[in-house]
Amino acid sequence: MKYKYADIMDNDISDSINGIAVSVWMQGCPFHCADCHNSELWDFNGGKEMPDNFIDILYDKLVANNVKRNLSILGGEPMCTENIDATEYILSNIKKRLPDLKVLLWTGRTWEDLMNDKIKTFGVLMYVDILIDGRYDKSKRDVTLPLRGSSNQRVIDVPNSIKENKIILYEIN
Repeated sequence: MKYKYADIMDNDISDSINGIAVSVWMQGCPFHCADCHNSELWDFNGGKEMPDNFIDILYDKLVANNVKRNLSILGGEPMCTENIDATEYILSNIKKRLPDLKVLLWTGRTWEDLMNDKIKTFGVLMYVDILIDGRYDKSKRDVTLPLRGSSNQRVIDVPNSIKENKIILYEIN
C-alpha cells in the first residue's frame, strides 16, 4: 500500500521544542475544525504518495549538517483511521535509525480517546515523546500558548503518561 503525506519542512522552528524539527504533515482530516490552520490538508485525495525511499529522505533531513533535530508529525490528522498506518510506518522506521530522536505529534483526538483505542493507537504512541491533543477550538484560541492554538489542547508527556497510567503534562522550559 502506498502511504500519503502533504509536505515536509526541513528546518521548522515553530513546531518544535528546544531547537528545530523536521516536520511531516499528513494528508487528510475528518474533523474540519472551524478556522483550521491547515484546511487545505482536509482532503484525503490530496497530497503526495510517499516514495519507496521516504524513510531515507526523512533520515537525511533529520541528520543534515550534524544538527540535532526533532521530528514533528502534524496534519491533517495523523491519528485518524486513514493515516494511522502511515504514521506508524514513519515513526517505527525512523526510530530504528535514530532511537534518541524526540518526536512530537499533533492530533485532534484526545488522550482519553486514544487510550480507549489502544489496539490501533499504541503502535504510534510508543514512539511519541510529546503529544498535543484535542481539536482546535476557535472560541478558545490563544496565540500565546506554546505548541497549540487553543486552550483546550494539552501538551502531554507520553512516556510518563503511559508509565503512570494518567495524563502527565509536558513542562515546556
